[in-house]
Amino acid sequence: MTLRIAALCCAGLLYSGLSAPAKAVPNEQQIANVRRSLSDWIKADTSNPPGNEARVVKAIAARLQQAKIPYEIVAFAPGRENIVARLKGSGPDKPLLLLAHVDVVGTKDQAWTSPPHVLTEQDGYLVGRGVSDDLGMAAINLEVFLALKADRKPLRRDVILALTGDEESGGAGIRFLLDKHPQLIDAGIALNEGASVTLGEDGKVAYVGMQTAEKNYADFTVTATGPTGHSSVPPVDTAIFTLAKALVKINEVAMPAHLLPVTRAYFTEQAAFTSGEEQAAMQALVAATDDHQLPEAALAVLEKDPITKANLRTTCVATLISGGTKENALPPSATAMINCRILPDETVDEVRRRLVSAIANPAVSVNVIHDYGVPKTSPVDGEVAVALRAVTKQLYPGVPLLPVMSRGATDSRYLRRAGILAYGIGPIAMSELDGKRAHGINERIPAASIGPGLEFMLRLVDHLAVAR
Repeated sequence: MTLRIAALCCAGLLYSGLSAPAKAVPNEQQIANVRRSLSDWIKADTSNPPGNEARVVKAIAARLQQAKIPYEIVAFAPGRENIVARLKGSGPDKPLLLLAHVDVVGTKDQAWTSPPHVLTEQDGYLVGRGVSDDLGMAAINLEVFLALKADRKPLRRDVILALTGDEESGGAGIRFLLDKHPQLIDAGIALNEGASVTLGEDGKVAYVGMQTAEKNYADFTVTATGPTGHSSVPPVDTAIFTLAKALVKINEVAMPAHLLPVTRAYFTEQAAFTSGEEQAAMQALVAATDDHQLPEAALAVLEKDPITKANLRTTCVATLISGGTKENALPPSATAMINCRILPDETVDEVRRRLVSAIANPAVSVNVIHDYGVPKTSPVDGEVAVALRAVTKQLYPGVPLLPVMSRGATDSRYLRRAGILAYGIGPIAMSELDGKRAHGINERIPAASIGPGLEFMLRLVDHLAVAR
């Protein structure tokens, strides 16, 4: 859904010129360091699988050693490593964790216009695999962490830097730390990927996202059975036709729409920057006294946008299908894989029951294959929200901070289960279209966004961790 935001005043990729905490504005050397890290790490090729994150961890360790910051390297598989470092602070607050992952999605069979594992500048963009997901944030986090040490700012809480592996294939890196070395990342709050500073069609910052929740991920197999035999004498219902009918019913089932605290806050904030029937529809949703009884007319307007619809409902879609052994034989069974992205206040069992009810055929079984458990959420208010609003106001005056829920998954789901209040952010400003290039061809970020992104994180960490 396009945000209709007029004249954001200085809210583009230029520095705002507003007063800032001391030394919270990056210098040219720091910006160059981020670009150099990006170049080196992209060249290291940590495509997952196999990962090979140790290649990047070695370079990070050299920077930390040069700054005389102790660190620990934790291997979770051959050639696969996490690196964790800590700056000590004083005060009763639990640490702040700066998290990012250094593995990237592979590029096999993708037709890039430049070598994917070489950082290339084209038409004002930095292009390369991982530049936005998530090496850019990892490089900025490292530079912010080093700046805290170099500036010798007194910290009111410990600040932990954790750069991890395997986020793209299930989070083995962060899970290993939480299971085997929880003391290394035992934090009160965490800043991770999951949202963004988003540019509008005019090239100016349209909104700043704050991810506080994620949908759960679950896979189901739907298996139909039927009589076997020769294809020349087909029965009324074969396994494949029975499965096909079941998939049609799954496609037609409407999961119930409802609001969560994060989506209620999102529509509340966004309504102020929208107009017409969309604004009225958002206001109608927010005015509903029952989060599970939403006005149908408002839903009809807003759910024209597939992204908004996915934010209001659990979604299920067939992604794989298999069945048959020979072109002239009837198979005993046929199976489809159904991938569901489940709202965080619903359970996998609830969704399974809805699928079974929709299919309504005892010849079809529905079984859970992957269930990552009910995800926890982070509050939409509190100290991180206060700090993000302050930084947004300083750098991008007049721009809203929008609480958001990820439809995909990040390592924040594991942190939240461990009791760490994780927040997804994205300091590097980019358009929604550029954000969609992650995992795809010609992943890129605006070259001019490195400096403002670094300043965004410097200011945010200053708000959250530096003593006053």
